[in-house]
Amino acid sequence: MGHTRRIRSYHQLENGVFNSERVWKRKHKKNKHHIINRCKKGKTIPSNIIVLDVERHNAWHFLFHNLSFREVIELLERTIKYQNNKTL
Repeated sequence: MGHTRRIRSYHQLENGVFNSERVWKRKHKKNKHHIINRCKKGKTIPSNIIVLDVERHNAWHFLFHNLSFREVIELLERTIKYQNNKTL
């Protein structure tokens, strides 16, 4: 087992300074991610799977929980539309 400490939060500070190099260091371990979630009846077939490194897969779920790609896009579009209407 290595002696490196694992960052648990993407907002964790080291000596009061955000250390992005340490947070985004890749270990190159891969993980399968369903495009349409299994909980939403997405199938485990090659056309519904993308391979991400573990850190990016964890970051996706940290930011978007179990939302699909399409749901995240719709959420971002609604947010932009709301902000544009708010500034008028």
